[in-house]
Amino acid sequence: MHRKVAVHKEYNIRRHYSTRHAEQYAKYQGDEREDRVTNLKTCLLRQQHFFKNASKESDAAVEASYVVSEMIVKAGKPFKEGEFIKKCMLQAASIVCPEKKDQFSNISLSANTVAERISDLSGNIYDQLREKAKLFCAY
Repeated sequence: MHRKVAVHKEYNIRRHYSTRHAEQYAKYQGDEREDRVTNLKTCLLRQQHFFKNASKESDAAVEASYVVSEMIVKAGKPFKEGEFIKKCMLQAASIVCPEKKDQFSNISLSANTVAERISDLSGNIYDQLREKAKLFCAY
């Protein structure tokens, strides 16, 4: 079954190439054609690498936001403290590692975001407790 889908995909790609791009790439022959394919693959890999790195940085910023929000709530501080903490982090980053200051600026610590993070964390803890309570022998 999977083989049939692959054949259809290959056919669709060949048809698309021959109708849309044949003139553009017909001028490439032999080694020149292989070089062009290699260059296109390299370009694609660079683009994929760029987006993977951007995703990693975004994930790190979200994780940092959760960690700081958890620290705020454990300390019993108001949610608004997140904005002050972010200003402090940005100042420290500009001194210690100015090349990474942009990464610190991506950490969202507004009062609304901190409240959402804390709500997410408390919901997660509640769900974990319910799952563990299901395993209790007696109530």
